[in-house]
Amino acid sequence: MRSKLLLGVFCVAAFSLNAATEIVDGIEWTYVVSNGEASVGKVWSLDEFNFTDIYDISAIPITTSGLIEIPAKLGDYSVTSIGPLAFCACGSLTSVLIPNSVVNIGAYAFIGCALDSITMPSSITNIDNEAFIACNLSSVVIPQSICLQSLSSIISDVSMITNIVFTGSVTNIGNYAFRDCIGLTSMTIPDGVTSIGEYAFQGCSGLTSVTIPDSVTSIGEGAFLDCSSLVSVTIPDSITNIGSGAFAGCNSLVYMSIPNYTPRPIFTVEHGELISVVPDGATAVIPDGVTRIGSCAFLNYKGLMSVTIPNSVTNIGISAFQGCSGLTSVTIPNNVTSIMGSAFANTVLIFDSAPPSIAKNVLESCYFIYPEESAVAWKRLLGERFPEVIVHSKMRKNNPTLMDVDYIVHKDGVKGMQVKVRALAFEDGVRSFGKVVRPETFVNDTDGNPTVQNIGDNIDANVEHGLSWKVSSDWVTRLSKVKFEVLACDGALLPMETTIIPVSDRYGKMQISWNRHTNDQILDALMWLYADKAAGLTLENGALKAGGKTLANGTSLSDAAAAAEFVYRSMGFDGVLSGALLNYVNEETRLGLSPSGVRQYAYKFIEE
Repeated sequence: MRSKLLLGVFCVAAFSLNAATEIVDGIEWTYVVSNGEASVGKVWSLDEFNFTDIYDISAIPITTSGLIEIPAKLGDYSVTSIGPLAFCACGSLTSVLIPNSVVNIGAYAFIGCALDSITMPSSITNIDNEAFIACNLSSVVIPQSICLQSLSSIISDVSMITNIVFTGSVTNIGNYAFRDCIGLTSMTIPDGVTSIGEYAFQGCSGLTSVTIPDSVTSIGEGAFLDCSSLVSVTIPDSITNIGSGAFAGCNSLVYMSIPNYTPRPIFTVEHGELISVVPDGATAVIPDGVTRIGSCAFLNYKGLMSVTIPNSVTNIGISAFQGCSGLTSVTIPNNVTSIMGSAFANTVLIFDSAPPSIAKNVLESCYFIYPEESAVAWKRLLGERFPEVIVHSKMRKNNPTLMDVDYIVHKDGVKGMQVKVRALAFEDGVRSFGKVVRPETFVNDTDGNPTVQNIGDNIDANVEHGLSWKVSSDWVTRLSKVKFEVLACDGALLPMETTIIPVSDRYGKMQISWNRHTNDQILDALMWLYADKAAGLTLENGALKAGGKTLANGTSLSDAAAAAEFVYRSMGFDGVLSGALLNYVNEETRLGLSPSGVRQYAYKFIEE
């Protein structure tokens, strides 16, 4: 397979510049000479030379196996370079010793070799892209110069690397240097390093511990972003700068010691929104001026036991404090108007005012302390557990083919607001696609007033409405146990929080959701879409289908991914994007997204 790949990339005619051969220790070496220096292999630069036969470009016979030592001199010339494709197709080569005379390693130099480890001498100043592609390296010894470039640019699969050793006097670790080295479990930064570059260890999800020496003064933006297994970090006294989001997405981090660095803990705030937090110990005091606590800001910080929220905060985002198992109580300022889904769980929330807008799963999983003067509003909210729609229905006396329904949609306790209303009915009281019908024939009530106007797109909330349904016109069934359900929608079918991702090489400008919706939420959305007669939905023998796929059957989802995609598309999104695909979007825009392999994001492209 590699032969076919290379043939597709390197084509035209073979030729070499000042090619020569010499036998050293029984191995015939081919090299080219330029400006009085030798480069092993048959090419000096891929810009000038291309080959049709991949078996005729190696510096040594492709059958060479085991360990080889590259000569420091060939002919009368010092070997300063390992040329492009120098060891191409040497699939049995397991180890290479590189002399101190070598300063450059060319592109694809060791492509397809069976190297398990490589030691690069301190003389090397440059390694071209993909030099070690498809080599299955697990251990790398690198000089100072290579610490300033991304390891993933020279090794195709950095995920297999489990050990990195530094040689020489390393002073800086460059931007993206060890990004996505998921096999690394520990890292000791060498003494003498003064700075850790931006996103240097981003995505090293296997990393559990990091030792940072006293010589380090700066940790760059996103340096340890998404190091999800990192448990504890000690920052030395020498640190004077920690970049934005340096430890964002470190969901296992329960302890961080920052002796002389202020402010503590580390808060990342952008345009008034608290994006991420690294608590120092068990207490966090959110700075004044923050207006919104962003989604997942404190996600899974199990060591957090106390948090102070300033009066400037008005909104607490989705999953903001989810997984903070040590957080037993929080005082919510009066200015907070909205607490989004999964923001808290199993926490005592203390209020000094009437209830704000609170997500249903927060209401169901938390405990509340509130003032006596607001008791009526709180009891109503907590007693009904988010009573968005209240429905009373009964068959009309002396006419069992008619059902009279009274309903009210509660929305923020304010009159004048309008919502969209649809209706479903379920045989035998079972809320299932196998028992459902859409009521469509509405007639006058007992006073002779038409009721059809009480279902549609502009229905007043917080006002009681009546419907009179002629059941016999829409449904031939037993009417002993019929459950009538009114569905209300005041905007999006699902709670959505989104971020904008700029144009990149692979994608145009995009709007991407941050949400992780439950199957129950998706099922409720499908119920609404069926009631709304959404295009493309069909119901056959209790199975809800779209695009040839069964989305739901009876009371559960059949294909959760397809169901979610249908709902997202119905909401105006182009589709769903898996977490893995987010890696192709330029890195700075991924800050805070923290994708996982099973998570899906709704997305849509935005025209400039």
